[in-house]
Amino acid sequence: MNSTWTLTAGKDGHSYPALEGDVQAEVAIIGGGIVGVTCAYLLSKAGKKVALISDGTDEETTTAYTTGFLNAPLDTPLVELCELYGYDKAKMMWESGQAAIDHIEETARQEHIECDLVRCSLYLYANEEKDLQDLKQEGELGRKMGFSIASHAPGDLPFKNVGSIELKGQGKFHALKYIRALKAVAKEAGARIFDNTKAERIEVIDEKRVVHTGSGRIVAGNVIVATYYPFDKPRELFAHTGGYVTYVIESELPKGTLEEAMYVDSNNPYHYLRVDHEGSVDRLIAGGEDHREEIPMEEKNFRALERYYRTILGRELPIRRQWKWGIVEPADGLPYIGPLKQDDHELVVTGLSGTGLTMSRIATEIISDMLLGKKNEWADLYSTLRKPTAKQLIKKGSDYISELMGGAAKNIFE
Repeated sequence: MNSTWTLTAGKDGHSYPALEGDVQAEVAIIGGGIVGVTCAYLLSKAGKKVALISDGTDEETTTAYTTGFLNAPLDTPLVELCELYGYDKAKMMWESGQAAIDHIEETARQEHIECDLVRCSLYLYANEEKDLQDLKQEGELGRKMGFSIASHAPGDLPFKNVGSIELKGQGKFHALKYIRALKAVAKEAGARIFDNTKAERIEVIDEKRVVHTGSGRIVAGNVIVATYYPFDKPRELFAHTGGYVTYVIESELPKGTLEEAMYVDSNNPYHYLRVDHEGSVDRLIAGGEDHREEIPMEEKNFRALERYYRTILGRELPIRRQWKWGIVEPADGLPYIGPLKQDDHELVVTGLSGTGLTMSRIATEIISDMLLGKKNEWADLYSTLRKPTAKQLIKKGSDYISELMGGAAKNIFE
């Protein structure tokens, strides 16, 4: 399945060879998606000797199959984050997301990257009255924390809903165009980049990390594992994450039907869409119907997704294309960023949930600061060394069971 982004990224003129032989580096990066490429960019610009390998090309990364949302809120509601982590930490989490959007935009501007980045609003809307009070609490808490949030009546959005809140200053972009351009900038800054090179294992030899591939090795002082899920499946993450599948369709709407923005409902699992104003019609990217990856549900869930949007929008949706992509959900609702052991020189990034593009910038700044000897204000929030409390695990476990019943289970007999 091709995504919208793989078909519209064009050809950037850059190609990267496979690794052959041995390479020396200060930092080896495994993974050619937005996390790996941004780490290569930040570290090489800071003067570090970097080598990055990807087991395919940028068109085969998870980044190329996302929906291009840049939004500050995590998948876990703000009210729930306060209950689980406290007011101050919950506020920092949203602030980190907002800062990440700003930093991505600033990088695109500084490096003259054309990636269709648009600042827009994120609308969170309720499908049923029972969810509306929670949404109102979310808006009130967000405003109290200083975020720009407006409340809307049902008629303010031109589709079926019972009310919504609008978080301003969010964004959307073409993530594949972005990482292709950033990859080229990293190379110009000295990063050595190798595509079609699969990491097989990491070995410690004479206090160095040696990344073994089928055609060569990278010998480095530090390794960043920036794959969708750590390829070596570390036991420290066992039972701390779960793999999910989400479904996406691309359709179109008559010009001006909806504001150019992003929209997310209050269901569990939630549905999400983005509207891009383009040409004679507007592009609609709509997703949802998430479920655990172990459950084969593809055809039914695409049908359920189309049916949901046809119902709330009140119109047939011409399907241009459809695809699915993977999400790693952490047991306690927060990403894992950093070393899996104290003072280790192997660092991982995983569990970015459905807000992976925003979280990718948070993760890469944390990792880069660690390797540059700088303190990062967000590092403790998302530390791989944290110990989730029973309350956090029980609450998120309940959310995931609800997601199962509201997602795959309801479609099994469809």
